[in-house]
Amino acid sequence: MSGLRTSVLFGGADLTVDEMANVGSDAEARGVDGLYCVEAYRSGLVPLAALAFATRRATIGPYVLNASFRTPFAAALEALDLSEISSGRLELAVGSGNPHISRHWLGVAPAPPLAQMRDYLQVVRMVLRARPGERVSYRGPAHSIDWVRQAAAGTNVHIPVYLAAVSPKMLQLAATAADGLALGALTSPAYVRDVIRPLVRTAAEQAGRDPAELGVKMCAMVAVHEDRAEAADQARRAVAGVFGAHPHPYYERLLKEQGFGVQLNKCLAELAAGKAEAAAGAFDAVIDSVMIWGTPADCAARLSAYEGMVDEVVLANTATPAVPGADEAVTRYRPLLEVIERARRAAGPKAGLDSEPGHPMRGLGPR
Repeated sequence: MSGLRTSVLFGGADLTVDEMANVGSDAEARGVDGLYCVEAYRSGLVPLAALAFATRRATIGPYVLNASFRTPFAAALEALDLSEISSGRLELAVGSGNPHISRHWLGVAPAPPLAQMRDYLQVVRMVLRARPGERVSYRGPAHSIDWVRQAAAGTNVHIPVYLAAVSPKMLQLAATAADGLALGALTSPAYVRDVIRPLVRTAAEQAGRDPAELGVKMCAMVAVHEDRAEAADQARRAVAGVFGAHPHPYYERLLKEQGFGVQLNKCLAELAAGKAEAAAGAFDAVIDSVMIWGTPADCAARLSAYEGMVDEVVLANTATPAVPGADEAVTRYRPLLEVIERARRAAGPKAGLDSEPGHPMRGLGPR
């Protein structure tokens, strides 16, 4: 654990912004390295302002921005503002998003993801790096810009831009055009080691980039409970829940590529029949690979599997959502924070704690 950063992901549906800030402050005091927000049931950016003011050291950021929600220019301007108010602690992660969400929630036709994200990354990074008086000009098939930077605020801070990816072509794009890679949940450390890292390392080297320059974050869903049986049930329900609201091609592909196609198909069939419990039961053989689950001590020990695979694990709490506004909504995060505290105590008192905001990206160089 000595080199692994551990962070917390807020889903957005279970906490008010004020509660999120309170949990964030508590988490930072307990040694958490980063605080991130999902973009689904609330903005992936606005709550970060509250987290910025509630904390002093922890990295903040969206995990991840849906490129269909806003233009790259708007995303870059908002990132500059958040970087300024957080004293340079913002890290930006973007992705093409779920095409079903784009179509049904946003009412927009999904763009070809590879061309869209290539242009998106280019525009965002150009705006973030522009100096006062510098013209930013770019024309691509999906996004274009012609703009002159005026404001000086935030121009001396490097804002890393991570790309969410799972397909080989999107992973290659991350290796050649982003500062790092943001991996989603339901990804096993073994899959990162055997498939993702070699592919991205090769793509970076072929593009003339040093793989060690690329940062790698990874989301992991955590089911923690003093009763192991309850934790296992919670873990199975969490995996099935990913597919309960709407189709999710990203995670369907990811599970199939890791050898869990049979279990996924059974889950989808049970969900279609309205059998939620049976759908969750389909993932008995999956949770050990793609989840962190068990007692607080179990979960802290499982974190060690990510050491050397990624730079940072972003932990998503899977406890059953409380009624919004209830005190229990905040205390639900305490077991997750206990997991991080236990892992840090096992590694030593200074493990993973930065004296200054931000952190160096260690990347995909030889381990």
